[in-house]
Amino acid sequence: MQTKGLAGRPRKTKIPIDIRILSVSRWVREKREIIGMTQQQLAQELGLSQALVSRIERGGENISLREVVRILASLGGELSVVPMQYEPIDLSGASGRATEKRGEGS
Repeated sequence: MQTKGLAGRPRKTKIPIDIRILSVSRWVREKREIIGMTQQQLAQELGLSQALVSRIERGGENISLREVVRILASLGGELSVVPMQYEPIDLSGASGRATEKRGEGS
């Protein structure tokens, strides 16, 4: 669903950030439990407090992408980015026009 933004242009509806955070948080907790690691062990490996690891797993901590990558790597995971919506841009017309304009002045 799209809504109207500034100047009446369509604005993409944003996914609430807590949904995305909870997905990563849930994965961290589940993976940590599967490999038999405690929050304290993970915290020590990352140089964080156990309380911070707990907040991260609950989705209650806003962490940087760099921290997400560090946490995933310490648990044997990796980050993949997949676009949720992809709209190809046709550049063939734009490059053709630029060439025509340059050719007209020669």
